[in-house]
Amino acid sequence: RMPGLVVVVEESRIWRDLKKTTDRTVCWLGTSLFHISGYEIFEMTDFPFDRQLINLELMEFVWRSSKDTDTFDFSMKLVSFRVITTSMLPNWKPYPSVIYVENETKPSRSLPSVKPTFASRFQVQLKLQRNATFHIYQTFLVTCLITAVACFPLALPPTEDFVAKRLAAYAVGILTLVS
Repeated sequence: RMPGLVVVVEESRIWRDLKKTTDRTVCWLGTSLFHISGYEIFEMTDFPFDRQLINLELMEFVWRSSKDTDTFDFSMKLVSFRVITTSMLPNWKPYPSVIYVENETKPSRSLPSVKPTFASRFQVQLKLQRNATFHIYQTFLVTCLITAVACFPLALPPTEDFVAKRLAAYAVGILTLVS
């Protein structure tokens, strides 16, 4: 459950590991794939070298009786939690996410029944940085190549036979750069 965002779970595979399950604990292993959509205001002051920190706010892992219910039965006890950030846009480069644990329970000597450290609530922040080489290749390199190709008519002999061809080649180069 994450407030303020639309979350779609496309794939969720959870299975019970019988080798690690004991009389007092059940070990569930699983991977879930989340597509998170929402709106974030990007600060563009350092374009094209800007970095963004997208706050996903509170992520709470809970057990629900069915997939579409708003209420939950009880919280999950996660021992391990990893976030892999990817970007579908080629001009953004993802970095490792920042995860803050909200309700960590550490093992104590007074309670021998609590063995591993676990939590169910996390604050997650995604880190993205604009890929500066993307703009270098997509803007400046293409502009330089078009300008170089537009200069090729200078190699044609300066006679009256090639005036129309030279003028057409210059016009094509200029129109390509403008568009």
